[in-house]
Amino acid sequence: MKMFLSILTLLVALKSLSQTIEDKKGYIGITLGPAFPLADIKDKGDGGTGLNINLVNFGYPVWKNVGFCASLFSGAHLSKTLREDALSVYGALLAGPMLSSNLSEKSILHMRAMVGSVYSMFEYAHNSGRSASESWTYGYSVGLMYRYNYSKTWCLLFNADYFSAKSSAYDHLGEIAAINVNAGIGLRLK
Repeated sequence: MKMFLSILTLLVALKSLSQTIEDKKGYIGITLGPAFPLADIKDKGDGGTGLNINLVNFGYPVWKNVGFCASLFSGAHLSKTLREDALSVYGALLAGPMLSSNLSEKSILHMRAMVGSVYSMFEYAHNSGRSASESWTYGYSVGLMYRYNYSKTWCLLFNADYFSAKSSAYDHLGEIAAINVNAGIGLRLK
């Protein structure tokens, strides 16, 4: 709840600052969508299609069509069979370069590549209760973001990213990976 209020306060502050600005190049927003599991989430975790939420989805061009981007996101996958009550969870704070291409006056395509810190957890039920294994590691994400500026202040965000990280939550030096397809709303920044 505190995080939600902090993000809401940040968006309101950024909106009030951006009202005096004519040319808005960057964005900050929130997106939500399905996460399609790959690697150990699918194989060892038995995870089906899950949910991905980008609490902070940020991008800002700094020179012509080159800029930087960042993302704070989380994903979760439940077991797709009834033989085991299992939950696979991951979260990441990633940042990196971004290339932008103007498709029209209101449409922009961003190509993004990010690296950063990743948390992963695998929780499951067994005869004597519940157990969980977790790990902190590094990971990366590559993908595309389509942005449609529908007003001077707001934009629609659509992104598709491939996310991958090493994780010992499933086994020693295992891998978690997912394809995340999200849609959401963003605030345009100068």
